[in-house]
Amino acid sequence: MVKRLLRSWRRRLSPSGRAGDGGRTGYARLWDSVAHSRREAMQAIAGHDDAEEWERSGRATADDIVSETGITSADTVLDIGCGAGRVGVHVAPRVRRWIGADVSRQMLIHTRAALAGASNVDVVHLSGDGLPPSLIGTIDVVYCTTVFMHLEAWDRYRYVRDAFGALKPGGRLYVDSFSLLSEDGWAIFEQVTRLRPADRPSYSSKATTPQELETFVRKAGFEAVRVREGSLYVTVIARKPGDATSPMAQTL
Repeated sequence: MVKRLLRSWRRRLSPSGRAGDGGRTGYARLWDSVAHSRREAMQAIAGHDDAEEWERSGRATADDIVSETGITSADTVLDIGCGAGRVGVHVAPRVRRWIGADVSRQMLIHTRAALAGASNVDVVHLSGDGLPPSLIGTIDVVYCTTVFMHLEAWDRYRYVRDAFGALKPGGRLYVDSFSLLSEDGWAIFEQVTRLRPADRPSYSSKATTPQELETFVRKAGFEAVRVREGSLYVTVIARKPGDATSPMAQTL
C-alpha cells in the first residue's frame, strides 16, 4: 500500500505541476492532465493500472462505507472526489441516487463511462470552492475517501462543513485520509520529507491526524462521531443531528 501511494504521488510530478505553479488553483488542471485515458486515470489515482486490484479495492472500500454508514436502497449518496468511479461503481447499484462530484472534468468522463447505463447516477463538476448550494439538504450519506490527502487543512474542513449543509437531518458522513500517527503514514511522510522542497508540488499528499479530522467533524456540527484508526488511514464516521428515517442513523 505504501509503495503504491508513493508511486501514485511521484507520477503527479511534472514540470507544469511544481510548487508555485498554480497551487490549489491548478488542481483541476493537474488531474485533467493525468487522466486522458482510463489507464492513466487509474495510475494517477491508485499508482497502478491493474484492473483486478482496482476492482477489489473499490469494492472493499464501498463495502466498508455501506457498512459503516448503513446505506440503504432508499438513500441519496454523494461521493466527493469520485475520481474515475472506482468506489462509486460499487455503491451506486445499492442506492436510490448516486452523485459523483469532482474538480476534474476528465475524471468525470471516466466516471460516466464506468457507470454508463445506470439510471440513478448524476455527476457534478466542482469549482474547487466547496459544494454547490443546489445540494443543500438533499443528501442522506456523504463519503469522501482518499481525497483529503490532496487538500490543505482549511479545504478539508470546508468540505466537511459543506457536507453538513448538504446532508438531511440525521444524514451520515464518512471521511478518511492517511494518518501521520499510523505506522505506514509516517513512512510516507518521512520519504516525502527526503525530497528537496523544489520537488514537492503544492498538491502533494499531506498527512492528517485523527485529532484533526475529529475536530473538523465536531466543529462542523456533527454528532455521534466515531474515529477509526488503521495501519495507514484514519476514518471518521458521524451523523448530522435531527430526525432520521434510517435505522442505522438512529444508532450510529
